[in-house]
Amino acid sequence: MNSLWSWLISADPALLDEATAELREGHRSFLSGQPQQGLAAAAAALRLNPEDIPALVLSADCFHAFAQSIQALELLNKTCSLSKNSTSLEVLTSEYLLRIGRPADAQLRLERVLLKSSESTENYSSELYLLARECYIKVLVSQGLYEKAWLEVQASLPFCERLAGQAVEILQKLGQDGEALLWAQKYHDVILNDDSALLLANSYFRCGNVTAYGDTLLEAAQACPEQSSLGTLAAQALFDRSDHPHTLEAATKCLDSVLSRQPQVFEAFYLHSRQLLLDGSFVDGWKAYEARLRLPSSQLYAACPSDWSGEHPGGKSVVVVAEQGVGDVLFFARFLPQLASEAARVFLLANARLAPLLRRSYPQIIILEQPSLASALAGSDALWIPLGSLPLRYGSSLNAIQASLVQPQLKTHPRLDSAWRLELPDRCCQKLRIGISLTAGNVHQAYQQQKRDVDAGIVAVALDGLDACLVDLQHRDRLVNVFGCNAIHFPGITEDLDQLCALINQLDVLVTSDQTNAFLAGMLGVPTVAIVPPNPHFMFMRAGERTPWFSSLRIVRAKRWADWAGCQSAIRASIDSLLTEHTPTLQHDPLAP
Repeated sequence: MNSLWSWLISADPALLDEATAELREGHRSFLSGQPQQGLAAAAAALRLNPEDIPALVLSADCFHAFAQSIQALELLNKTCSLSKNSTSLEVLTSEYLLRIGRPADAQLRLERVLLKSSESTENYSSELYLLARECYIKVLVSQGLYEKAWLEVQASLPFCERLAGQAVEILQKLGQDGEALLWAQKYHDVILNDDSALLLANSYFRCGNVTAYGDTLLEAAQACPEQSSLGTLAAQALFDRSDHPHTLEAATKCLDSVLSRQPQVFEAFYLHSRQLLLDGSFVDGWKAYEARLRLPSSQLYAACPSDWSGEHPGGKSVVVVAEQGVGDVLFFARFLPQLASEAARVFLLANARLAPLLRRSYPQIIILEQPSLASALAGSDALWIPLGSLPLRYGSSLNAIQASLVQPQLKTHPRLDSAWRLELPDRCCQKLRIGISLTAGNVHQAYQQQKRDVDAGIVAVALDGLDACLVDLQHRDRLVNVFGCNAIHFPGITEDLDQLCALINQLDVLVTSDQTNAFLAGMLGVPTVAIVPPNPHFMFMRAGERTPWFSSLRIVRAKRWADWAGCQSAIRASIDSLLTEHTPTLQHDPLAP
């Protein structure tokens, strides 16, 4: 539902036939982002007629835009009392109750509407009745009443084919992915638009058919080239699916098509930047990477009031604003010392979880948690720079990257280091200490988790025969079911960043996936085997077993989506190579008698 007025026009056009030209103009002003003008037009109409329903609905729209939901709801309730037999207004009010997070109230109202309709001669297949049914189903789903919602969908489907889309979503909630896929195919055959294609693609993905997922998106993108989001998703799916040259060529062609039609599609440009960085095209890649700042969901810790494109800071005070996740913040922090050598003072705005580690690791940087304090200390002429933009100046070549490659980049807490140095020998005896972290964090969507999570069973086979103590550093899914008593777990360790870094620092080897712990180990200089999918984080690069970003990492690459079985021998070979290469510095010497 966009505006309340628009919904009402769609549901019951006759109700608004008498709206004045001034009121219609007020609605156009509201839609163009000027709710104050819309409210003025509604107020003028209500002075002439306090019971003008279109004016009351437009007023409710405007009050909602001003975050005054209670006042908006009062106006909608008034329209219902003025038109006691208006199903459209009752359903509109229920839709609004759902929008403002009151589904139980919406359910009671809709049940009265549906009961009244069933007792009257109103046609069950009428559009208003079906709209009431649709809203009722959404209300049930919002409350987790999936079984009841499914019964309602089945009762309404003979009269309303568009409900097949809701059928798919409900069946997925009920865990019936195979049945949901059949409904998604039916829905797409009937509707045949970008929404139905996306629903079908996601249904294929839930059933584990990644090939059909990408092919469906690509077909839809070619049929609807104006839908840039479809083209971007299709390109992402093709990049992720395989490193085969033909697939990469198709992915690049799809992405180029989006960018040639709509060069200001920032999601597509952001995807393009990551491909450039994977290939080592750093100058163009970092310029394109600035598109991330234009994405709808900005991940900046605070707003940046000034623009920066890589010029010399000129001895100014600089406020650097942290962005993205923990691994990305620490990854880009490597450039802070170079910035500090060119600026008068450098402040870094970051959240409280990161502040202690950053203060120890970069003592020349002033770490702050409050934007207002940063503004006061830095002064009005300070330069504000997003953290991920620093490579524009300091990471544009392999030589520049090597200059930032200081090991270790992170400084662990000395007392915590000492505590873990005493703790692990007691738990691990004289065995090798191998950390295992194969799952992405809980904040990631199912797609990213499936892309990056490595099968622990594959790693268990690769480690067979090693006299090792396995330290469970999983973000989720404990390892005890796979490794049994050989895996030790410290509850809550991944939630405490300082403890986690100190523990990783005491490992002989970390075996991990494309996730934060790979970054942490790389910055600590801990020997690490990183098992990554096709199209990983750009830090891992497109090919090869090494990355210029971290000297202690060895990369094992899956050739296809989730093809971890094909990595088995390479995992063991990389571990053996690291043990040989780092024997003098290991916590426990595996070659000792």
